[in-house]
Amino acid sequence: MKVWLLLIPLLIGAAPASAADYSKASTGQLIDMLTTLDQNTPGIDDGGDYSAFLAEDEPPKFEMGLFPTKPPVVPPEMREIVRRGASALPDLLAHLSDKRPTRIRVGLPDGRDDIGVGGQFYANEYLARTGVPCPPFPGVEGEEKRWCIQMSCGDDCPAFLGKYTVKVGDVCEVLIGQIVNRPLNAVRYQPTNILYVNSPIEQPSLVAQIERDWGRTDSADLEAALLDDVRSHPESFADGAFRRLRFYYPSTYADLRGTDKTKRDAFEAEEKRERVAR
Repeated sequence: MKVWLLLIPLLIGAAPASAADYSKASTGQLIDMLTTLDQNTPGIDDGGDYSAFLAEDEPPKFEMGLFPTKPPVVPPEMREIVRRGASALPDLLAHLSDKRPTRIRVGLPDGRDDIGVGGQFYANEYLARTGVPCPPFPGVEGEEKRWCIQMSCGDDCPAFLGKYTVKVGDVCEVLIGQIVNRPLNAVRYQPTNILYVNSPIEQPSLVAQIERDWGRTDSADLEAALLDDVRSHPESFADGAFRRLRFYYPSTYADLRGTDKTKRDAFEAEEKRERVAR
């Protein structure tokens, strides 16, 4: 009997990491775990662009990139942080300048002394809370209203050589975007053979912009921002807002009326079509 009592704790301690209950960890502890990340994830991928709401169990959706491309993983630490919604924002904002390295390295192989056909750059791409309408394409009429991502460095974004090691602050930027429904991609591939690293470590202006837009966001404020996305933004942002409303504010999602309900029904119908197509 005494032998069994000794074996039980040993077996518990040997449980695989995937069985860990991340919901019991504080947000600060989960952020500390980000240093162990070692694979690309949505928002941090140098080979392709994937859309996903990490709080859900749906696999990331490939949008564009290199072929063949390895689908990114969704680490459980990141998923749990996103599931906490507005309550996780203060800790994430506080770590935007966290320079601790992860194990994710992106860019050209070590030893390369060129920047490739397209190049790789430290950029400061940012989509603001209110959105900035894009200028119309010449000669194109009836185009759906789009929102432009701002990049103030433009053609003067500094180039870099070799690999870039993703930092904890970079991951926190991605997680904030996941919660507030903005594509805050720390690492983004763009055809042809262009890599943008939007790091708050390398480009501190990103920290100021994120804090300006989301620094005082509580649960009620996030709910209002998502409803505004549904009512005022293009379909692509409305779909992301619906996913977040459904997860964070299920009663609000269920009680939508009028035009909001019509948009929600269209979103759900398209979601079903995509699932059948898979």
